[in-house]
Amino acid sequence: MDNFASMTAERANDKSLHVEFYTDAMLSGYKSEQAGHPVFDDIEMIRIITPGDSKTIIETKVDETHIHRFKDAYRQFKAGLTNVVSGWALKEWPMISASQVKLLNYHNVQTVEQLSTISDQACNTIGMGMMELRTKAKAALDAAKGQAETSAQAARLQRQDDEIASLKAQLEAINAAALETAKRGPGRPPKE
Repeated sequence: MDNFASMTAERANDKSLHVEFYTDAMLSGYKSEQAGHPVFDDIEMIRIITPGDSKTIIETKVDETHIHRFKDAYRQFKAGLTNVVSGWALKEWPMISASQVKLLNYHNVQTVEQLSTISDQACNTIGMGMMELRTKAKAALDAAKGQAETSAQAARLQRQDDEIASLKAQLEAINAAALETAKRGPGRPPKE
């Protein structure tokens, strides 16, 4: 169970990472030796960057664990969509200035979600006011989540109101038909 818990925590932290798949050329020693000239093979690579920490960059060949762990980013890479960042872009967040966006982008922080999860050490490295900005990012995400839940509830209530109105119309049609039958009375209709 401890292994499962650590894997779950790791996966939760993966959402804040900047993950980039790319293709790089690698010299093939055997093929070069056989051909008598340098021969390069295209190799799929991955670059994993912790936002706010420019010293923690992992760059290695892609293996099955990377493909499974970052399946959405890998799928986008295979589709030809490179460097697609998912989340609330910092430049779209009204609580931040253009210079702060550039500073955070320099430190590999591109979304409000990433900003909300950077460490205290990263905040200190980036500069003054980053801890306060991180707190504002967390509050903005919580507020947005609350608004999303409110919007979903309002849509659900609107669907229920529409269904009730439809049922009322059906009931009125049934009552009108029953009233018409009651006016006519039992038996055959009169000859005309």
